[in-house]
Amino acid sequence: MIAFLDIEASSLDSGSYPIEVGWAIPGRQIESYLILPHPDWTDWDPAAQGVHGLSRQTLFSDGTAGPAVLARLSRSLVGLTVYSDAPAEDGYWLGRLCQACGQPQPFLLHDAEMLFQEMAAAAGRDLEAARLEVGHQFPIRHRAAPDVAYLSALWTRLGSGRKAINQRTRLQ
Repeated sequence: MIAFLDIEASSLDSGSYPIEVGWAIPGRQIESYLILPHPDWTDWDPAAQGVHGLSRQTLFSDGTAGPAVLARLSRSLVGLTVYSDAPAEDGYWLGRLCQACGQPQPFLLHDAEMLFQEMAAAAGRDLEAARLEVGHQFPIRHRAAPDVAYLSALWTRLGSGRKAINQRTRLQ
């Protein structure tokens, strides 16, 4: 089985940290959590806030402690192949969360773009057309839950290539 993960962050700078994480296992309910900033996490970019719409104060009032978020994330995604549309960035922020919690990273992130390209080719579909069709269902982006919902819906839309992809995923 597979899952999709997305992380929103305080900025795109080297001192950035995760502020929201969400994941979707196709066919199941999406989970997302705001993350209470670790005391060492002080970086904040108002421009990033303008994109995701979350204030630092919202994180302090509504965020969940990192260890609880990481524990839930780890339990939910154990044994799954986890994909991200930005694996380098999301991997960095997942690593920051794990480091702050004193835990190892529970899984590797795989590139969703490569998955979708393979699925589109296997299904004989136009990936860009599928993106446009699915994109209309998700006008709100740059929040973890809508972003993983979009990825999951795109995976479903490209589903006729699923058999070949599932065979490849089992071999990993």
